[in-house]
Amino acid sequence: MSKSPESVAPPLPLPNDARQSAVLIEAIPDAAFWKDGAGRWLLINEAAKALFHLEQTPWQGKTDRQLAELHPEFRNAYLACAEDDEKAWQAGEPIVVVEEVTRPDGTPGIFETRKIPVFTTYGKREGLLILGRDITAQKRLEAELRRQVEIQEQLMQYNRLLGNVNEAIARAVTAEKLLQRICELTVTHTRAALVWIAQPDTQEWFQTLAAAGNTGYLQKILASTRADLPEGNGPTGRCWRAQTANFNGLFTPDDPRMAPWQEIARQFGLAASSAIPILRSGQIWGVFTIYLGQEADFTPELRAILKELGRDISFGLDHLDTLERERQLLEEIKAQATTDSLTGLPNRRALDLELERALFRASRRQRLLAACMLDLDGFKPVNDTYGHDVGDQLLIAIGKRLAEVLRGTDFLTRLGGDEFILLFEDLENLSDLPAILDRIVDAVQSPLALGNGQEVQVSLSMGVAIHYGGDPKAGGGELLRLADQAMYQAKEHKQERLKPWLIAGEAPQLRRNKAQELIDQGAVEVWYQPILSLQQSRIVGVEALGRLRDETGEIWPPARFLPQLQKEDLATLTRRVMEQAIRDLSTLDAQGLQLWTSVNMDPSSVSPDCIACVKERLLEGTIDPCRITLEILEGSDFQEQKEAVTDLLELKALGVRLALDDIGSAYSSLLRIKELPIDKIKLDQGFVRTLKERPEDLAFVRSIQGLAQGLGVDLVVEGVETASIQDALRALGVDLLQGYAIAKPMPLEQLQDFLQQPIRLPQDCPSTLLGLYAASLVHHEGIKSAIRLHSRLLNPVILADARSCETAAQLQWLLAADPDTLATLNALHEEVHHQLAQLEAVALSDAGHSLDWTAADGAERAFLQALRDVFHQRQREGRGPE
Repeated sequence: MSKSPESVAPPLPLPNDARQSAVLIEAIPDAAFWKDGAGRWLLINEAAKALFHLEQTPWQGKTDRQLAELHPEFRNAYLACAEDDEKAWQAGEPIVVVEEVTRPDGTPGIFETRKIPVFTTYGKREGLLILGRDITAQKRLEAELRRQVEIQEQLMQYNRLLGNVNEAIARAVTAEKLLQRICELTVTHTRAALVWIAQPDTQEWFQTLAAAGNTGYLQKILASTRADLPEGNGPTGRCWRAQTANFNGLFTPDDPRMAPWQEIARQFGLAASSAIPILRSGQIWGVFTIYLGQEADFTPELRAILKELGRDISFGLDHLDTLERERQLLEEIKAQATTDSLTGLPNRRALDLELERALFRASRRQRLLAACMLDLDGFKPVNDTYGHDVGDQLLIAIGKRLAEVLRGTDFLTRLGGDEFILLFEDLENLSDLPAILDRIVDAVQSPLALGNGQEVQVSLSMGVAIHYGGDPKAGGGELLRLADQAMYQAKEHKQERLKPWLIAGEAPQLRRNKAQELIDQGAVEVWYQPILSLQQSRIVGVEALGRLRDETGEIWPPARFLPQLQKEDLATLTRRVMEQAIRDLSTLDAQGLQLWTSVNMDPSSVSPDCIACVKERLLEGTIDPCRITLEILEGSDFQEQKEAVTDLLELKALGVRLALDDIGSAYSSLLRIKELPIDKIKLDQGFVRTLKERPEDLAFVRSIQGLAQGLGVDLVVEGVETASIQDALRALGVDLLQGYAIAKPMPLEQLQDFLQQPIRLPQDCPSTLLGLYAASLVHHEGIKSAIRLHSRLLNPVILADARSCETAAQLQWLLAADPDTLATLNALHEEVHHQLAQLEAVALSDAGHSLDWTAADGAERAFLQALRDVFHQRQREGRGPE
């Protein structure tokens, strides 16, 4: 409490030496005090008066306790001062005390106080000199320096952590181990109390992926990504949602968002946290959260390091993902190198590797090793009939079946095409093998159901080679060669063999089937199918077809007996059919019915023996050899043999004609056809029988027709089953036709009666819608050729008038009873002529002008499509001409 000047007692008079001391104390810039031995204040300078607000207080001669009563606001300071005085007296030497004192301006300050005790000669307390210096600025500077040192140390710690994390990433094998290692490194190299990496589950609750430090905390908390839940508003949840780092998450009541974790954090000594997002493939994947035991200052430099740490973790995960993709790719490449791409089975390269190991094991264990080469019989017809997709399905299914019936020690590979190789190990003797092979046969020959409800079925041929464990000579290549030879030997006898496999070195067990027995018995009959010449309107030839008649009188068609015959049987059948056909030609000649005949010849029969046989038959009779045609199936192996071409030339030198049968069924090479000395080609009936369903296939017939003309050979079209197909082929200008619409195959007696009947062809052609379709193709093709090559022969005005076209008259004749349909087709037909006339006009105006056929071709397609639609509609309704 301040006093008025009047109440302040005058200062006590000082002796001269005391006055000198007062002058000295006043000269000291710090707060200075002098107390006597009893602790009474005797001298103070102005700085001390200001510090303790003693300007208006009678302080002289007062003790600290007395001053505490006068200035209650400084009571604690006075009492502390007295206590420190006593410490100085007790110490008997100067002491330094640092105290917090309110400075004259009211701000808190830190003072360093020195207390120097003075004793008399006799050791009594004489006085105490007290010097108080304001060191607030110094202390603040020291604190700032310590803080900067701590920050630098912290940055060094986190920089070292970055280096260690990058080293861990370089060595990482799995993401799990990498994340755990990063957590452990963070706790080891920094002052972090707890580190965890978390990822939300499907319910949006964070689950721990890796952690280090005071992990018990994690067992007692929940954190979510949802902003509508209290557990979702901590640093981890906010980091996930914002996909940005969250710093200085303090566990204090000042931040209500931290309420769910404050008490538990206090128990585990956690004061602050920060969360950094972890990305994977550019998308938020997890959160890296660091907990500290004290409030921290996340400086910009530290924040940058922590963000870099998050990016490094993200890079590490992406790096591992890249390594995993590369590993998978290498495994896929490795697997592809040893795996068949269609069936997934091991391939030839895998077989080579496995066979070496199997041979070694067989020699070491003194056991038998069987190598079985398996080839499917009847696979090619499946491909030709149903397409390669079904063929692939069959190969895949057979591969799975074989894998299912094999033993654990067996090995299966697809060699390519329809060939498989199997290795059977640990066989004690050969008697173990038949049961294994029987399972293989059953697996392969079981029917396979197709998606359309149909079934396909194939058989097989197998060759088996045995490696005896103690035989050091037999290598893998030799073993496979022997198995291959045995397989082909088994395949050669597939009709008469008793079992579908053959062990190398053994003779095949054969039997004669029923078809072979009938041929042996001479039960061969020759039936004839007439061939019509449209140009001559008569039957000009016949195809001699072999039939078998069994003991019951039943006639066997070729589809029944041909698959049962071997090469020798087919040669015998061909010889007998040819002999009978030559004799029957003589019989027909005697009746004035001069025809030519064609005889089917199996390609395997084309040989020097065949040439000698044909020569012998011709010498026996009086028939001109040019009336004999030998038909050979297209696409057979003979087309690839130079010797076969030589044989064909020798046959042709005898005067017989040669035909290539079933053109189009096997996609033979046109270059090979050109090289063969053929006189005739026969179009496979599969392309003709379906013309009613697919009139557009007439374009294919036209192409084969052009091929025959270009090669200078005759064309016979088989499969003419209906009058409409005959009408269409007649419109195309095809001459020689064969099929049920003309006559079915018949024995000689019926043929003689048939030839006595006149051939009646419709006077008008076309007489059916299918014929009109074919005639339109030919007519339009002729007009377009004229425009391209001889444009000046055409008049655009006349060409534009569709009524002058014979197609218009044919439409009128065929569709007069259906005026609506007729009007539609007439309109489309007129558009065709309109577009053709425009092209003709362009061609006449500028002979060098490039013609754009887009509109004309489009108009023609529209007309032909409409004509096909009418044709199909009438077929469905069963009315009107075809």
